[in-house]
Amino acid sequence: MTNETKGGAPLDAPTHPDPYNYYAQLHSAAPVQFDAALNAWVVSSAAAVTQVLENPVARVRPATEPVPPGLLGSQAGLLFRHLVRMNDGPVHERLKCQIARCLDAVSDETLWEIAREAARQCATLTEPVRHPDGLTSFCYQLPAQTMGLLLGLPAAALPRAARLTSLLVRCISPGSSTADQLNASREAAGLLWQLFDELLDDGVPDGRLGLLWTLQHAARDDGGGTMREAVIAAS
Repeated sequence: MTNETKGGAPLDAPTHPDPYNYYAQLHSAAPVQFDAALNAWVVSSAAAVTQVLENPVARVRPATEPVPPGLLGSQAGLLFRHLVRMNDGPVHERLKCQIARCLDAVSDETLWEIAREAARQCATLTEPVRHPDGLTSFCYQLPAQTMGLLLGLPAAALPRAARLTSLLVRCISPGSSTADQLNASREAAGLLWQLFDELLDDGVPDGRLGLLWTLQHAARDDGGGTMREAVIAAS
């Protein structure tokens, strides 16, 4: 990447060894500009960013399109509709507070223990030291397996849940999917939904943390009437 302001550079800058000259030039030249190559607005001024974030018109999703058209009528669309970060206003505030309270109840020691166990399991499956491709797989699987353990998934279900999660995100990330990938991600959403739905029906597990059920209880106590679908999507 050079210090010249050109299409695509905003996405290259975060991984560049020294992007600050570019950022300074971008800010001084045009704090707010439309990048035709990215087909997106680039806002580099702190004041302008604050104005956008505080403007009620700047929503997470268009008011008339809470779910992307490509996901309508699918399990992925139902999941997307209930994602905390894809909601605005009271719905977002209520769900975010519930999740934050549940996470606050987990000690740092427990989190470290779960992360180490997930890392051991991922390393056994992917063998990142022996296989170069295994390192990439390890990095993708570790967050999903860590969250799976935290939520209370049985160990045998973790690799499958991590694989399905990797497929699912392809339909959530804008502009990232081919038709085949989109179909696979929709199928993955349905399988993940079924997995968590069955876990909630089975009740609190023995010997596992079970943050999924903690969130379910918080939802039941919520005067706003958070639905079961929101609990599954948040998980």
